[in-house]
Amino acid sequence: MTTGMGAGAELVVVPEMVRAGLERVRRQYVRSLRMPQGSDEQNAAHWARVAEVYRREARWWAVLERWVFSLQGRAVGVVFADAAIQARNRAERFAQDYEKLAARARNLHEGAVGVSG
Repeated sequence: MTTGMGAGAELVVVPEMVRAGLERVRRQYVRSLRMPQGSDEQNAAHWARVAEVYRREARWWAVLERWVFSLQGRAVGVVFADAAIQARNRAERFAQDYEKLAARARNLHEGAVGVSG
């Protein structure tokens, strides 16, 4: 399956589009590691950003998963499809874990602010 990326743009093959998207996600993840951490508020912001990055990763794997099960993607086989599904599930689990960490840190920060304020 190919898709146009705007008027007059050349066609892009879905796996290549997903590869490029995942590369952008990896760069976003590396940038998220540079975020300040230490206080509950900083930790909450950091973990929320990491969760957001993993959500993006999961969406890219879902694009690949849908393509694999399309007529154009069927030639790559079940192993490829299983890998895409496993990668999406992993990214979704990581996103959920980091969302919980962010919520916990926000609650700690709000509790500390409520006590001192």
